[in-house]
Amino acid sequence: MKIEPLFFQSQNGRRLCGVWRASTPAPGNCWIICPPFAEEEKSAHRTLVELADSLFAKGDAVLGFAYSGTGDSDGEFENASLTNWCEDILNACEYSRARHPQSALGLIGLRLGASLAAQVAEQIGADNIILIEPILRGRSFLMQLGARKKLRAMMTEEEGGSQKAEVRSQDAKFEDLDGWPLGETLREELRVLDLSSHPPKIKGGVLALQVSPREQISPALEQFARALNEGASTQAVVMPPFWNRLDHVDSSPLIEAVANFETQKSSEEIHSHALPISEIKGEIITLQNPAAQTLVAIHQKSKVKDQRSKLLFLHGWTGYRTGPHQMLVRASRHFAGAEYSGLRFDFAGRGDSEGDAKLTTLATMADDARAMIRYLREENPHAPIVLVGLCSGCEVAFAVADEVGVSGLMLWSAPVFAAGQSSERLARKRSTHLKDYARKMLRPATWAKVLSGRVDVKGIGKVVGQGGGEEQKNIESGEAGHLPSGWRDDAMQRFSKVRLPSLLVYGTADPTTEEALAWHRGQLRVAPEIHLVDGANHSYYGLDWEAEVFAASEKWLSCQDLEIKQ
Repeated sequence: MKIEPLFFQSQNGRRLCGVWRASTPAPGNCWIICPPFAEEEKSAHRTLVELADSLFAKGDAVLGFAYSGTGDSDGEFENASLTNWCEDILNACEYSRARHPQSALGLIGLRLGASLAAQVAEQIGADNIILIEPILRGRSFLMQLGARKKLRAMMTEEEGGSQKAEVRSQDAKFEDLDGWPLGETLREELRVLDLSSHPPKIKGGVLALQVSPREQISPALEQFARALNEGASTQAVVMPPFWNRLDHVDSSPLIEAVANFETQKSSEEIHSHALPISEIKGEIITLQNPAAQTLVAIHQKSKVKDQRSKLLFLHGWTGYRTGPHQMLVRASRHFAGAEYSGLRFDFAGRGDSEGDAKLTTLATMADDARAMIRYLREENPHAPIVLVGLCSGCEVAFAVADEVGVSGLMLWSAPVFAAGQSSERLARKRSTHLKDYARKMLRPATWAKVLSGRVDVKGIGKVVGQGGGEEQKNIESGEAGHLPSGWRDDAMQRFSKVRLPSLLVYGTADPTTEEALAWHRGQLRVAPEIHLVDGANHSYYGLDWEAEVFAASEKWLSCQDLEIKQ
């Protein structure tokens, strides 16, 4: 498979980060994937990558990219706007046409990405467009985001951190939306978005997909699709709303629905207006892991030649290199400004890297991390390497801490290493999830969704019954998708010989903090420095909490006299 991470330039000079997939010199279709909004993109990213892989496998070209102010593209989210994001889609289309002018151009949009794709499809002359659960009314979407934020605050049972974030956002002219700085321009554009009342007209082929547990198409989506194009097709895809899930979702129903769509051929008249866009050299690299899979990475280098320590960021179990609410993107940029080079990458089976998501384990993630450590060592053997783990990324850091060149650990929300299921831990997780669902069941709107079949009851049962299912990653059996037998004990034995300075950061509202902190205190041979973020939850969904993590980590780094361990 050909994976080509790249930067391409927009008309106003912004660098947009994307991944290009193409297997033939003349693909029949070139697809542009328009991602959803904010945290939905993180949850949906791997499913969209698997969709892109399926299109690539049948000979199409695919460009997945991040809007300006998101992912690894230029800009800050607080300055983002729907207008700029529509321009970004147009620039992505022009880039694709410059590479393959004779191919049919298609747009695939998810949620808000579908709303934006529908608005620009006619302007760019798209031959085909696939809309997955488009957001029709921005005002309703904003209300849902606000309700989700309030629910998260209730679940932490700590209001101090949220109140501080609100004060800060009012002064800065943006709202702290669970760690995403929502600016006034973007908020107002979302508020007036109403595709139901003002649907655009599209001449190309149109497929509108509903993703939910029910098989009956909603009247609103049916009516919207017909307003776009009288010949539009609609289809129900029975699968969980993958943009709201933390665990991996089987993408085959979505892939099958897209594969069955009969695309229209390209229009040469439209394509004659394509504008070439030049590529820019970015800090994107690809490396091979021991399984010969391509890993996609972003190297954020400091502007200072004599850099301090190099930071290797290790994302969590179900995330990818950007982290929750772009936390790892902002972290690498923050530390680059403080003269620390940073490398972020997607583990195999995650993000844009190759691999099967179902076969990813802590063991394969550790192998990937070792490949990255060796790359950093080859680039500069004299610079100490500090591993920066978030959630399960901390477990990976624990497993590879004995690698040559690793000189320190910064662990944010580190769980107990490769922990097996315990009744106490399961009870805590069940309690947390039950509180969440109990509050939702008090709402009339929730009961309406249950009765209409729009609630994934099986998924809820799985979450409550298994505490989220994440401990499944720690099963040792030697089978595909499980850890090798004895892997945990071997990693523990190797770590027992390691003496490294470390920083442990936890949120006081994280239900795993007490147990995990006690465990790490007992395992680290050098007493760790500990920083507790008052009121913060597990993933620091608040701009003030995030800023405190960065400040505490930078202070710890500046006080370390790190030496390269041979």
